This record gives sequence, structure tokens and C-alpha cells, in this order.
Amino acid sequence: MISSLQHLIINKRAQMPSFGWIFAIILGIAILFFAIFFVGRLIAGGGYQQAAELVYSFDILLNPFASIGGVGEVTLSKTISMPSEISLKMSCDDSGIGKQGISLRTRGAFGKWSEYTPEKGIYDKYIFTFSESEGKRFYVLSKSFELPFRVEDLIFIITEDIKYCFIDNEENIPSEIKNEFKALEIPNVKFGREQGEDCTSISFRSSQADIYVDCKGECNSGTVVKGEDELYFASSLLYGAIFSSPSMYKCNFNRLMERLSLLCEIYDEKAKKILDCQGVQAVRTKLNAFKNSIEKSDKMTSAKINALYDNSEELEDENTYASCQVF
Repeated sequence: MISSLQHLIINKRAQMPSFGWIFAIILGIAILFFAIFFVGRLIAGGGYQQAAELVYSFDILLNPFASIGGVGEVTLSKTISMPSEISLKMSCDDSGIGKQGISLRTRGAFGKWSEYTPEKGIYDKYIFTFSESEGKRFYVLSKSFELPFRVEDLIFIITEDIKYCFIDNEENIPSEIKNEFKALEIPNVKFGREQGEDCTSISFRSSQADIYVDCKGECNSGTVVKGEDELYFASSLLYGAIFSSPSMYKCNFNRLMERLSLLCEIYDEKAKKILDCQGVQAVRTKLNAFKNSIEKSDKMTSAKINALYDNSEELEDENTYASCQVF
């Protein structure tokens, strides 16, 4: 006969799970933990790999926008759609000809961002945008920068999360700018009579707007005021001043002024070889005056940028009437 005490012990043992089951449960939890950990790492790694591929693809996609100058004075506009939401980071170095850097990260299926890719150096483009931006669609514009000869093609990237509103109740808004943007039909660039709350306002008359453009004539030169920053522009640099951060604009402005100065030296060497042609000496004189009016952003003023543009106009006139054209 089993005593009542022995019977109770046997029943307790029967109710307790065996060591094998306990071990299996612990092992299962461990396997599940490591599975989740490694899947997470795999997803993150996959996102980083995708970002690394996209950063090169993004640069390649911009190539057509950097070669429009050869087909005349046109404005190219396209939408770049990425396979997933990206965070784009741009840097700029204005030492000498300088360069820009681009890196990005992607947002995964669970809303988690991958790590930023190593920065890719870009030496052959002048990209005007913000230092950091996010989105899946990017509206890209390109215009040739000529002063008076072609200097380079400028690329302007407008992100989908920023809306711009040109205040359209002004008589002095340049018709060329108005007609051009309406023809381009960029979704987040609008024209309206009033300033919208969710819109970055652009005015050619009121300094109370988010972006105030102060220019003369057909707005071939002038100043763009953004907060405490004054950005001086000539020719198509106006769009860069509007659609990029002040720091990015000033850096690319300096890079372009350096390039412009070097081109002046090249054309002066060409002029020396054809001095016997009628009018070339006058072109050289205007070319030197134009080169001397080139300044970097920290020394530029409203009067100087207007003088730079006026000198370029005079240089172009002299070159047009010379029997042997220098450029």
C-alpha cells in the first residue's frame, strides 16, 4: 500500500513538466530571439545594400541634366521616382573647382532607416538643393548657366515635401519665369494671389514673404533674401538661390565663379592668337574687365552682381561684332 504522503509526491511529480520539455522551451525562445535578431540584421543589411546601389543610380540619373547646354537654351524638367523612401544628404566643398558629396539611406518595410552610405564624390555637377531631404519623388530641373558664354549646366532638385508658392498678384513678376514654371507643371510649385500656410512664399515685391527676390528688369541679376541670408544671383542662378539652402547655394556659387574665372583665362589665351582680327583687342579689354568683376560670395554685393552681369552683356556685344569671335 502507498501511503498518502507517497501518493501526494507521485502526483506532484506527474504534474511537473519534465526537464526535456523545459529545455525545449528555453531552446525555442533562444532560437526565436536569434531568428528575429538575424532577420533584422538581414533586413538592415539589405537596406544598406539597396542604398549603396541607389546612391550610384541617383548620380547616373542626374547625368542627362548636366548636358543640356549643347542643345540650346532650354529647361529640362523630370520627376525621379525611387523604389522606396530615401533620405538624401548632400555636402559641398568650394576649395578650387570644388566638389559635392552625396549619400543616402533607405526606409525599410518596418519603417526603419538603414545606415547612410559612404559619401560619393561628385566633381562634374552643380546640384542646388537642401543639405538633407527625404522623399520618394524628386523633381529635377536643369538650366544652362551662361554669363555670357556657357559656364555649366545647373541642376535644381525640389523635394516633394516642400511646396513653393509664387505670389501672383504682382505686376512686376517676370513673365518668362511665370510662363516657364506653368509650362513645366511641377506639382509643388504653384502660383496664387495669397500666401498659403503650408507653402514657402516667393515674392518679387514684398520683403515679408519667405523668399524675397529683388531684381531689376527681366531679373537677370539681383538678390534673393531668405531670412538673414542675402544670395546674389545672375542669369539662371536665380533658381538655385530659390530652391536650395543658403549654404549649398554659396558653395556652388563660389565653385562656379572659380570656373568662370578659369574660362576667362582660356578665352584670353585664344584671343591672343587672333589679335590680328578686327575687334578682338576690344574683346580682350572687356574680357579682362569682366574677369576683374568676378567675386566669391563673401565679397559679393548687390551692386557688384549687377555690375558683373552688365560687364558680361558688354563683353557679349564686343564679341558679336568682332570679325573673329573669341567664344
